[in-house]
Amino acid sequence: MGNNFKKSAIISTLVYPLSLLNQITISYYFGTSPNLDKYWSLFYAFYLLSTPIIAIKEQLANDLIQTSNYDIKLLPEIYSKYFYTTLLLSAFFFFTTSFFGYFYFETADLRKLSFALAAGAALSAASDILFTASIPLGDSTYHSKLRFLGVFFSIICVFSFYEDLKTISLAISTPISCAVLIAYCISKAKKNKLITSKYKFLTDLDLKQYKFSLANLLGISLILFLSRHILSTIEPSQASALQYAASIYGIPESIIITTIYGALWAKWSKQRNSHTHSYRNICHVLRSFCIIMLTITLIITTFSQPIISIFFERGAFDLNSTIKTANALSLYSLNLLPAGLTIICGRFISIYISKKIAYKGWILQNSISIISIIAAYFLKNINLVFISGLLGSISALIFYTKNTIELHKAHKHMHFLKTARFVVVTLCIITITPNIHVLGQTTATKLMIVTGGSILIILTTLLIMTAVRIPIRSQTKLLASTLNS
Repeated sequence: MGNNFKKSAIISTLVYPLSLLNQITISYYFGTSPNLDKYWSLFYAFYLLSTPIIAIKEQLANDLIQTSNYDIKLLPEIYSKYFYTTLLLSAFFFFTTSFFGYFYFETADLRKLSFALAAGAALSAASDILFTASIPLGDSTYHSKLRFLGVFFSIICVFSFYEDLKTISLAISTPISCAVLIAYCISKAKKNKLITSKYKFLTDLDLKQYKFSLANLLGISLILFLSRHILSTIEPSQASALQYAASIYGIPESIIITTIYGALWAKWSKQRNSHTHSYRNICHVLRSFCIIMLTITLIITTFSQPIISIFFERGAFDLNSTIKTANALSLYSLNLLPAGLTIICGRFISIYISKKIAYKGWILQNSISIISIIAAYFLKNINLVFISGLLGSISALIFYTKNTIELHKAHKHMHFLKTARFVVVTLCIITITPNIHVLGQTTATKLMIVTGGSILIILTTLLIMTAVRIPIRSQTKLLASTLNS
């Protein structure tokens, strides 16, 4: 566990600056353009089509964990069954989607782009499943390695092939990085003698588990595809603006939300029977989480334009691109706090209260987001797409509160009620935060304004916390002790 954590930490430390460099490289060459919009729409369309293959990995993970616990000798048979099934499904997906793309698209460039994206989606699904199968071998660093290789090859491909291939240079990075990972998985499996010479395929699929996994993946991938496709339909260049905004949004999401969520999930899984202790812990975590995410959200929403200008405004990324992306970032980042709360509360409810309530909340969240995006198409309102995630997360939080409030009252969990009131206050503060358009044109001036404004926002946030009598120091210590214990 410790070795994997160190590996993930090292890779993540390299990934974040490299990922930002990748977005800066893309912005320099492509800016925000209809061609880039088309690329992202097709990228997520192929990802959406590959979800039936990726959904298999949930049953694979369960089968491998059970096999590791009871009979380690059966691992080669289990691994080989999923290995050959994955290769067969990925090959079938690649040939069918490539065939469709060849006859559907009229230009040679779009046909080449669809071919590269089909290869990327097929290899991505295969690498996802094969790396899941490597977990019993002690390797759980898949997502860190995939993201590192993805951004690394993306930078190299754009630098090397942009002049000749344009947007296709972006598409070829995914199949290259996934092919490297697949080769790594196969070599590791052969070293541990997990691949047998007998060709066996998956025939005992748990349909109930598969349907839930597929529904969840389809909801997420459908949101990604619809948001990009509808934005490009309503107003050109907005889809690529959202993609740049999502890259900035992903920094606090990955560093803070994912870290806290992962630590809590591991802790709660070990303390399934300790309800009182866990209820007390989540109260401390939620309060501290609100303080942290409120501050970050206020900084991002208030200073979205100078942030985008400092990072991206060069080359093909002009002032018009900055304005579009800043608007997308200021609205899209409003979802940081509610999305984080939904993830943490949903997992807590699934472990300690009811999986059914948690699943319904996740389905409601995705459904409201999809409905908001579709409504944006008919209303011709791009801002509704940007806040679709916020609307979905708030709907899920309301659903969780409604279905668990009686339980909290019965057990006298008053901290939940105080936390709920505090969340309402923070959401109100976030939604009324104005966007500040920085007048200074030099980078030094913008940096000074962002730094000074950030300090003022942090001080204001601390005063608000004090005014509502939230013990910040004790809450921070409790958060640290909760995650470390």
